[in-house]
Amino acid sequence: MENIYDMLSFALEARKAGTRQREYDHYYALRYAATCKEEIKRLLPLKEQGAFDQMVSDLELTYSVEKELVYRQGFTDALRLVFDLLWDQEEDRGKTKP
Repeated sequence: MENIYDMLSFALEARKAGTRQREYDHYYALRYAATCKEEIKRLLPLKEQGAFDQMVSDLELTYSVEKELVYRQGFTDALRLVFDLLWDQEEDRGKTKP
């Protein structure tokens, strides 16, 4: 599962190792991050594991919402560009925008 915590863990580990995140295959990066997350959880005291799980869950939700917002904004921008180009073509033919 892709989430912001996994991505952050991987990026920090990759930086620490002197490598760049994009040099890794996405699948293996997520597997590595999941391993790191499980290792952190294993090291936490039992009473803190619930809070850790909640934090990871909240970050996953935040990341999902951010992705959706970016997608919607990109779609809106693309539609705006298409309509602007269509209007420009109409103006070139001697018509004007309403």
